[in-house]
Amino acid sequence: MSLPSEEAFTRLFRSLDEAERTAFVADLWAARGWETSIEGGAVVATRDGMERHLRVVDPGRVGVPALDDADTLAPARDRDAVRRAAERAGVRYVPPAVLYEQLRYAVDRETATTLFESTFEQPFDAPGPHVRPPVSERFRQFVAETPRTARNGFGEPRLALSVLLVVVLVGVVVAGPVLTPNEGDVPQVAENATAGTAGAGALGESSGPSDSATEATNSDGLPPGVGRSGITDLSRLLAAHEQRVIGRQRTLHVAATGPPNSSFMDSRTAWNYTVRVQRSYHYSFDMNYTYPSGGLSRNRSGADSVRIGVFANGGVNYRQRVDATGTSYLRYPTEAAGGAWTFTTEVTRYLQYFLSEEQSRISCTESGNGGAGIKTHSCRIVVTGAPATIPNAESYRATAVVNRNGVVTSLAVSYTLPDSDGDGAREPVQFTLSYESLDTTTIAEPAWLPEAKNATSESSSA
Repeated sequence: MSLPSEEAFTRLFRSLDEAERTAFVADLWAARGWETSIEGGAVVATRDGMERHLRVVDPGRVGVPALDDADTLAPARDRDAVRRAAERAGVRYVPPAVLYEQLRYAVDRETATTLFESTFEQPFDAPGPHVRPPVSERFRQFVAETPRTARNGFGEPRLALSVLLVVVLVGVVVAGPVLTPNEGDVPQVAENATAGTAGAGALGESSGPSDSATEATNSDGLPPGVGRSGITDLSRLLAAHEQRVIGRQRTLHVAATGPPNSSFMDSRTAWNYTVRVQRSYHYSFDMNYTYPSGGLSRNRSGADSVRIGVFANGGVNYRQRVDATGTSYLRYPTEAAGGAWTFTTEVTRYLQYFLSEEQSRISCTESGNGGAGIKTHSCRIVVTGAPATIPNAESYRATAVVNRNGVVTSLAVSYTLPDSDGDGAREPVQFTLSYESLDTTTIAEPAWLPEAKNATSESSSA
């Protein structure tokens, strides 16, 4: 069984007449929880006091459609000129690829199947030649199907080696970590180095992309995927972020606090980590996490807090684990854990989870560094109102700072979740990430490295 490819969906969507395309978009938005109607050839969608006016058009091979009465544009053809026009007008841009992504992942499969088959009059999930799912889908399937104990990092070295052998045989680069770093260290997950939307970052991160503002920014100097009204194309913004970070020296700080059963907490009440990258296989990773007293469902050692340190020297990774039971060390090939691009693809998933095109607003500062007379911008984006990924959140606020090339240099998120500990109060959640020392980060050997080498040498294990 196989689903249509993105290209096949685009061809089918383009083959519809204008009324059919408009009806499909109205039905898709309705399936996502909006009340929709078609007025004057446009889709009017309302939800939670918000109103959207979606114009569904085929812009043809030349020309740009009128955007006066629309805040969202769904073109039948994805053309750069149309995208730029939408960004200049502050109109959200939803090309066929994004519609297909929403059909597959933003609504349940039964609804998606019904909508697809009633519109295009062919099976959605049909027998046919095997089509290899995209990296992001393979990642989700791997996480869903792999037993939890098999994802505890390299506490299970036999699994690590078997995963490494399998992915090498099928030609997939081993990488990681998963969304929340697990208890072992930097976990191993079969993930292509070009994970996410960017398509950047080859094995070894041998070359980072140009940081040219004229390459990266919109024609009006705003970061990619950002318009005058807010985020207009989150996928494009995330692609630009990955492309502008992978291959560079950098320091990344990530931290989270919240109830143990909330997203990314993984039975913990707090965790934080810092990654310093000098080269793809030369990096350090330091993580601390805290479990609730008496609630150590994931903590094998019974300690309330654990500290993990990893040092990758280009060929071998050394890991230190410190908890109430003492200190232990592990040694394994750096390739088995993946290169430093894995930290960037993990950040992309955080950004996908916490940012939203809906209810985003923006303020930018100008500079004259764009060349050809183009002023460029560094922007502060604020998202209020919980994204679809956290439907039960309240008091939601996410603030991201984005530089002119699309690098999200910081993100701060806060919201509350329903009471989970019986005290009657909602549970606060906080999440932060930030980059620093881009292109200037260097790392030094940790003080514990000699002891780790001694403890994991062949002679000591014989």
